[in-house]
Amino acid sequence: MENVYVEKKMLALFATVNLLILISAISRRQYDEILSVLLILLACNLLFFYSLYFRKSVWIPTLATLIPFLSTCGLILLGRLSGTTDPQHLMDGLTSPVLVVPNDFALFLVLLPLVQFSVREHFGRYSPHFLTFVAIASLVVSVLLSSRLCLLLLVLSMAPHVRLPHPPMTKILAVCASFPLLLAVFAVLGNFPLLLALPTSRIPVWDAALHQIAGAPWVGTGMDSFREFYAAHIAGNSYGAGILVDTREMPWAHNLFFDIAIAFGLPTMIALLALVSCAARITQRSEDSLERLVCAAIALFTVAAVFEFTHLRVYPLLVLSILVGLCVKFRASER
Repeated sequence: MENVYVEKKMLALFATVNLLILISAISRRQYDEILSVLLILLACNLLFFYSLYFRKSVWIPTLATLIPFLSTCGLILLGRLSGTTDPQHLMDGLTSPVLVVPNDFALFLVLLPLVQFSVREHFGRYSPHFLTFVAIASLVVSVLLSSRLCLLLLVLSMAPHVRLPHPPMTKILAVCASFPLLLAVFAVLGNFPLLLALPTSRIPVWDAALHQIAGAPWVGTGMDSFREFYAAHIAGNSYGAGILVDTREMPWAHNLFFDIAIAFGLPTMIALLALVSCAARITQRSEDSLERLVCAAIALFTVAAVFEFTHLRVYPLLVLSILVGLCVKFRASER
């Protein structure tokens, strides 16, 4: 009975996130946005139910994660050949659109535990050589990208292979998941000076995001609305000498949960946090190796979502749909 309850709870949360996003778009009468929202939700739901009903669906995230990995490696190789090591500078000079931005490489590292599982399961004796190559390549790419987030995710992705007790993983996930919610509460209450005292280079970006959320907390301001708000916000505010203000164009808030709150409102963000937390909770006590790896992937996803991911890139939402679908399938299979 408990598994049935958990399964229904997960399905209800997933449906709630979908419904709140649609209500937000309709209530703001941004009809040009509704088509984009419907297409994204359709893709998320297809992957969710595919993961839920097909036994070998773990291959979906395994194959999907190769896109950012191969694309980012290709960009770095092109950068070397063209005399520049900055992938962003290289992409700015391209005349055709590219599939990924450098930070999408973090998505590969989020799913690295599942990649390792799939390789071990299907390519037994060749897996140590392949996984060694992947680990070395990932380290090199992370260093060349100068990405502290990617280096952190790479280290954390190795943790599932060490038999750690469950409570530390649970506490790490709880802290990461509660972080954006606490900041949003502070913002709505108007405690911006306290937030500005936090020692992080993300503060100007998150400060602008929290002000925008506080201005429209219930239904948000729509997709791709942060760009103009951020430019106006930093132009009218000053920050301390120890805080770096990025004056470049800023399409997103470098926090998936803030991005969701900006676009679709705080209720949608809270529902998404509940969905992620519930998905991790139902897998973190399992002794099954695949379920533990899915839990690790969700924890890595949460870390990356707090510091980088955005719904505008779509990939993170698709991968989250797959992971949540796998979690529901695990509970359904135990009935």
